[in-house]
Amino acid sequence: TRRAAVGTSITMKSALFLFIGLAVSTAALLSNALGDHMVLQREPFRSNLWGTTAAGAKVVCTVSTGETAQGIAGGDGRWIVTLPMMNATKVAVNITVVSSNGEKAILNNILFGDVYVCGGQSNMEMPVGQTFDAAQQIALANNYPNVRTFVVGQGTISPTPLSEFQTIAQGWTVVSSANIPGFSAVCWYYGRNLYDSIQVPIGLISDNWGGTIIQAWSSPDALAKCVKDEHSIIPDDHSISSKQVNPNQNSVLWNAMIYPLLTMRIKGAIWYQGESNAPDPKNYMCSFPAMITDWRAKWGQGDFYFFFVQLAPWAPFNNDLSAEIRVAQIMGFMLPNVGFATAVDLGDIDSPYNNIHPRNKTEVGRRLSLAARSIAYHQEIEWMGPFFKTWTYDAASLRLKVFYEPSSLGSGLTTHAFACPSVLPPSSCQGFEMTADGVTWYHADYGVVGDHVELLCPPNWIPIAVRYLWSEWPATTVFNKDGLPAYPFSTAAW
Repeated sequence: TRRAAVGTSITMKSALFLFIGLAVSTAALLSNALGDHMVLQREPFRSNLWGTTAAGAKVVCTVSTGETAQGIAGGDGRWIVTLPMMNATKVAVNITVVSSNGEKAILNNILFGDVYVCGGQSNMEMPVGQTFDAAQQIALANNYPNVRTFVVGQGTISPTPLSEFQTIAQGWTVVSSANIPGFSAVCWYYGRNLYDSIQVPIGLISDNWGGTIIQAWSSPDALAKCVKDEHSIIPDDHSISSKQVNPNQNSVLWNAMIYPLLTMRIKGAIWYQGESNAPDPKNYMCSFPAMITDWRAKWGQGDFYFFFVQLAPWAPFNNDLSAEIRVAQIMGFMLPNVGFATAVDLGDIDSPYNNIHPRNKTEVGRRLSLAARSIAYHQEIEWMGPFFKTWTYDAASLRLKVFYEPSSLGSGLTTHAFACPSVLPPSSCQGFEMTADGVTWYHADYGVVGDHVELLCPPNWIPIAVRYLWSEWPATTVFNKDGLPAYPFSTAAW
């Protein structure tokens, strides 16, 4: 069914986490979010270390390069020590943590760099081993010892916030061809491309669960910002029943999988989610920016960088809802320090993992890294595709003209060929359409003319609205010359 497709998870990865997820104790000097081989956030932030010891004990943290910081445990034994500001490191350090009650721990092989949380549902969860050119991509992982990964385990939900993870699938690990096949592909390709560009250690935290709705990842405060739609469709439980818990409940993944990270300093987050909320795009227009804003407030380090993926096509689904959820996602882009990468042209009708899970995650990660390089690292590169600005109609020439934001044109407009998958009806693959009455939409022939697109209208026919890519398998043909596709839009109310 359609709802089953929306709720589908990645079988191999889910099964992997189900069996190797480790139950962990919270009674330890160091938090279980920390560990050997990790990356701690570099300047301009001061990284935290934290954990549990005797109430009132003094905790001293000493970096092997000489920096020292200390703190006092509270009445519940919890302590937080904020390290001095550290520059990015190319040589690993050790950090010794000593409590005055006699406990001692050493964090070995630690780097300072940039840390990103990789959240969402199954398209973020989808592992490297299931993507195009997997063998070649896996072999390259041995070249990135300064990229480190951590995987939050699935299988734990909570009605209240947890200070520690109850399930960890993989502790902090140096990337290699041995461990990257099961890691999040989008997260890895993003981090790898970013490292290639900035040459700074990268820490990647894979924190996702297939088939989940945004409400599960949102705190009660975020949920309170949006009116609940009683007609929202929740994905079928079959996609998560093997885990014997239902993660599609308000705030349960925020409590179990995000809250334990709030003490960690990060550079930002990347996000690939929305398929499970596609039946209710109007609610997503509120809930998505509300979640971003609330995450930032709860982390307490300002408007950290947030980069998301505009959803790829999947079928069968509803033409209008497919387009509307992609446009709803753009509300997140209205916030500061937010960028996105579209996957609207990366559909994979033949994916053996269900066509809702396209295999070209390499390009998704690359596009996300372009957004980060421009927005977070201030590189002068093109990261956006053509972004709709306005339209006009010239009755004399019968031309409807579509204009884009000049900053999104890159080196100029061009067109690419598109073929609708043979298993889909032509109505599933729409490009430009226009309407004279707001009810009936007509396919429009068009051409690129300089910095805009011109659509030819019939005689004695006056358009009142135009839209592009308003279908379940969009006919993506307009790109900029930097290879980035134009985004869906509609000038009609929906």
